[in-house]
Amino acid sequence: MDRGLIIGDGKKPAPGVTPPSCLSFNFQDEKHGILQGHSTDLRVDTINVGTFVPFCPCLTCIGGKFTLEALESPSAEPGSSWKRGCFWGPCNCKSVEFGSYNLVKVITGDGKPNEPYYSEFIKYMGDVRLFCWTGLTEQ
Repeated sequence: MDRGLIIGDGKKPAPGVTPPSCLSFNFQDEKHGILQGHSTDLRVDTINVGTFVPFCPCLTCIGGKFTLEALESPSAEPGSSWKRGCFWGPCNCKSVEFGSYNLVKVITGDGKPNEPYYSEFIKYMGDVRLFCWTGLTEQ
């Protein structure tokens, strides 16, 4: 059975604001999900090439479908590696993959390094200073 989650108010965006005004997540299971953007009607997907190229509204017929798929991972931490699929095409035929990427968890939920991804991230970033918001107000 599909499980879903909606984030946002779904109200019509203010003038000059690009949709979506809410996002819906549909999880088929713990390893697969779909993320779509919506404006005022949750049955209508608002993510299309015209959203990203506003000076060419003729591209609104090319829409996007965005997925999350759990990947095998050398880390013992569950949910450490995901593929973010980006698929494009006309109408409901979104079969051309373009812009997909992989996501990894570098810090565990309790704030500990998630190896091997943490060490790879530190090496990749080098001397670049980072700012992170943890949501903790006490520290």
